[in-house]
Amino acid sequence: MKNGRPTVAIFAAHFPPSPGGIAKWMQTNTGGLADLGVNTVVVTTDYGEVWPEDHPLRTVYRLPVKSLPGRARYPFIKKGAAFRSIMREVAAQHIDAIIVITRFHMTSFVGAKLGKQLGVPVHLVEAGANALTVNNKILDLGLRLIESGLWRLLKSKITDGFAMSAAGAEYLSRRFGLKSRGIWTCSIDAGAITKPQHKTVRILYSGRIENLKGEEQLAQAYSQLVDQYPDTEVWYAGDGSYLPVLKAKYANDRHFRFYGQVSQDDVSALNLEADIVVCATRFPDGAVPNAVIEAGAAECAVIVSPNGGFRELIRDGENGLYTKPDLSDMKDRLVALIKDPGMRRRLGKQLHVDVSERFRPDQVAATILRGIHLNGDSPNSKPMA
Repeated sequence: MKNGRPTVAIFAAHFPPSPGGIAKWMQTNTGGLADLGVNTVVVTTDYGEVWPEDHPLRTVYRLPVKSLPGRARYPFIKKGAAFRSIMREVAAQHIDAIIVITRFHMTSFVGAKLGKQLGVPVHLVEAGANALTVNNKILDLGLRLIESGLWRLLKSKITDGFAMSAAGAEYLSRRFGLKSRGIWTCSIDAGAITKPQHKTVRILYSGRIENLKGEEQLAQAYSQLVDQYPDTEVWYAGDGSYLPVLKAKYANDRHFRFYGQVSQDDVSALNLEADIVVCATRFPDGAVPNAVIEAGAAECAVIVSPNGGFRELIRDGENGLYTKPDLSDMKDRLVALIKDPGMRRRLGKQLHVDVSERFRPDQVAATILRGIHLNGDSPNSKPMA
């Protein structure tokens, strides 16, 4: 307790201005906890850019990282004098509970170790719903072995586990034998909006561009339709290893726009301007992507694959459309929405209602607090065996 308020420390590799789903989860849910009167301590990595703090009950500490390739996605902490100084300050915050996000990020190990030192419970939150991958069979096999080793190191230091989706909870149980005690989703303030009116139908993909979520499928399907529907555009917002491939094929076509990596505010602005959002992941399981939640907050019609977390939110024909993993089906779904503005509006408005009801920041934050308080005799709960 600090100043009569409970104090929760949350460790995550990513926090704004870092892009991506974990950063968004951290921004909205730590803000939601702070709004409920919880002293919220964020421990993340130094992304190299300034992000102004905007809540008196949320304090952000940024750990130094090593200058290695890929550090923006998988940062390795630099444990020198600066690191030790920051951790001493964090340890002095009268922490009642610690939350660590995702089992394989180095910040999880730092948070779990601190929790064991302080004698407070450590709650793991699984952000994904599948194994680590870099989209390479040989490297992915090595990553699975590393993942198993990291889990063995982490398991003895955590008290229990939660997930960001039902698919994530199932993966924790199947892969690691850890039963999730609850679902802590992302949250979003999906208030009333006014969609701009424009002649051009705008189709958006936002997220990492690794050709794992239908990026190429969308481009190929659209390129076969653009002559028939010239008043349309496809926008890609994000960075990744497959972006140069897409740009080499389509950058000279005026109907394609490539924005590269954009901020969370820019993603929100693009969603507001877009009519259709596409996210057709190849993975058979996975969490509910933030891209789809954000699309719903902006009343976009969505085209998604009927996999994993999508089934937890999207009902085909009611608040979005499902597409099969083939070009013909993607084309059919795009044509249906391009031709029918009434369908776009109906699906987008219903998804907005569903997102508004399910992902409210105060509601998700209250769920997190209940999970912490129901965890035995906090702060003296014992780690897992």
